Parts: sequence; structure tokens; C-alpha cells
Amino acid sequence: MHGVWGFQYKRQFEWLKETRQFLYRKISLAQQKTVLEPGCSTALLTEEISKRIPGIAVGLDRNLHALLAAKKRANSLLLVCGDVYTLPFKKETFDAVIFQFFLLWLSDPIAALQEIKRIVCSPGSITTIAEPDYGGRIDFPQDINYGV
Repeated sequence: MHGVWGFQYKRQFEWLKETRQFLYRKISLAQQKTVLEPGCSTALLTEEISKRIPGIAVGLDRNLHALLAAKKRANSLLLVCGDVYTLPFKKETFDAVIFQFFLLWLSDPIAALQEIKRIVCSPGSITTIAEPDYGGRIDFPQDINYGV
């Protein structure tokens, strides 16, 4: 994915670096064996996760062009073209599901979360990062001390 959108995805990815590190520690990401990123688009998050876990990170998106662009950048990524409302995985397939800036693009986020819940092991985790309310956006303070 090139151009303005590719630039924006990378920029948002960098904005959330500290937030992700904090959440990764909270869910013990480094100990997860199977992680899914639905709505992965350019798969920046999938790539980051794949470097931090001993098992398999899978990116899923319905946009084949975005997945192909991600494969060009990082050929080793495991990417699946599919829809979050009908995930092509068996029940309790993943230890964790992680996504950022995803729910805001969905017409029915509750249905998507119900389908995601189906494929998460028990116990497992679903972590959502930066699902913004643009009407209530706050850009201050510049630096956030997570205290952890």
C-alpha cells in the first residue's frame, strides 16, 4: 500500500508504539503461541507481533491488494484474505486477537466481536488498540507516562 494511505498507516502505527508495548506486557504477548490480527491491512502490527511471539501470527483482511502489498514488504508473513464476520478458522484457534483502528471501519462491530470471540481460546484475550472517537479526539498531553 503506497501513497497517502500507506504513509498514514505507518504514522498511526508509530503513534501507538508505547501503547502497544504497555498492552503487550499486560497480555503476556511474548508467551502467546497463536495470535490473529483481523483487519490487518498493511500488516504492520502482524509483522511486529510475529517478531515477538514463539508461535504464529496471522493477519486477516478482506482487501487482497493490501495483503499483497504487505507480502511484498515482508514475504514471510502469514496473511489470509477473509471477512471478520465469517472467520475461516475453527473454534478456539487463537490464544490472542489484537487489532488497532479496526472496529471503526465495521458496519456491525458487535457481530464482528462475537465472531472473534468464537475463535479465541479459553482462556485467551482480545485486545483492541486506538478505536478513536474523532469527535472527542484529544491530542494532549504530548507525552503519556504509563507508569509501568
